[in-house]
Amino acid sequence: MKEVKCATKAFIMDNGKLLVIKQGRSGKEWWDMPGGAMEFGLTPEENLKKEVKEELGIEIKIKKLIGVSQFVDRRGDQIICLDYLCEPKSKDLDLTKNPDKRENIIKFFWLTPEEFHAKLPDSPEQKGLKNFVKDCFLG
Repeated sequence: MKEVKCATKAFIMDNGKLLVIKQGRSGKEWWDMPGGAMEFGLTPEENLKKEVKEELGIEIKIKKLIGVSQFVDRRGDQIICLDYLCEPKSKDLDLTKNPDKRENIIKFFWLTPEEFHAKLPDSPEQKGLKNFVKDCFLG
């Protein structure tokens, strides 16, 4: 049975650039923002800080909630994301210590919102993220 789940995403901005991650699995790659599924008992902000620390090895400062987005994951579940504007407390990223190997974060980029919008693939899976960045950062 299909489910509706909640997640948090960090739009980490530093010097006018967004931190974007590239993930891969089974020969397929996609771009995303750090974050993940809500863990029972955590507030959305606690969950986001935990996820970013696990995925990137850095602490963040959450500035504000910038929106709510949604997508359908590879299992067909609907994911509702609480999206936060954040800033890094450091830039010493470490992608090697993520305990969830299914995420398989390959690399990261610092891109302006314009660069992100221009370079993000125009695939149906990436359309929602591309439009969200356009609406939030490019007006």
